[in-house]
Amino acid sequence: MSEIRLQTMLRPKRNLIVVKPDPVEAKDVTEGGLHLPDEAQPVTLRRTGEVVVVGPEAKEERAKAGERVLFSAYAGTSILVDGEEFLLMNDEDVLAGL
Repeated sequence: MSEIRLQTMLRPKRNLIVVKPDPVEAKDVTEGGLHLPDEAQPVTLRRTGEVVVVGPEAKEERAKAGERVLFSAYAGTSILVDGEEFLLMNDEDVLAGL
């Protein structure tokens, strides 16, 4: 999906930003051969992604469109746009730029 099309579909308000998260690889089978259900998957406490759209009140020193960022695994609200996952979060949820 093009960035321009996404910007016209999603216009975050206030200090919200839209992030395209990097995929998280989950292990379905342990080294011993046990199958793990989704509930037993370990939680990655930090995740990365790319800022796609920035709200009008988001502080530029926290997040800019096109920047790769580090954020908490529990940050934001997951949304689907044309079958792609994005996260809508506060600019304050960004821990660091990469």
